[in-house]
Amino acid sequence: MPYDLIVCILEKLCYGDQAYLIFSQAILIFMPGLSEIRRLSDILMDHPIFGSNAFKIYPLHSTLSSESQGAVFDIPPNGIRKIVVGMLY
Repeated sequence: MPYDLIVCILEKLCYGDQAYLIFSQAILIFMPGLSEIRRLSDILMDHPIFGSNAFKIYPLHSTLSSESQGAVFDIPPNGIRKIVVGMLY
């Protein structure tokens, strides 16, 4: 899985081009399985930008608790961008 490429694309979307800022404050990333979801979520949470208070990372998979899954639908406060890392069923 090209995790570095995914992070580079996110950096470009979030900070590389101001033209993208007019779009939604939420980003959805599809991964092939739970281990990839967890790994990318961990990478993003450890990242100096995406792990900051400016972002909220949500892993999404059917094996996660209902509370965790429900949090994906919460609207983040102004100035906070949401990244959902889930699996396409």
